[in-house]
Amino acid sequence: MLRIKEAITAAKTSGRKITKTQLAQRIWPDSSVHAAKINMSNLCMGRTKYIPPQWIKIICEECGCSADFLLGID
Repeated sequence: MLRIKEAITAAKTSGRKITKTQLAQRIWPDSSVHAAKINMSNLCMGRTKYIPPQWIKIICEECGCSADFLLGID
């Protein structure tokens, strides 16, 4: 499971203004806002079976964190 909530919290403490909704719209730009929110919820809860590397890259760029942090690798 990705540490998205922790990454967003870390981004906010470092001065970046990002929400899960904004992040969802970056990951799924062609989806409706409602569909993107559902997809983000599934991603945060670990229900997504496949996570493409480009999603990891987008989340890391937007939140200012490393892939290691996002994946929980120490």
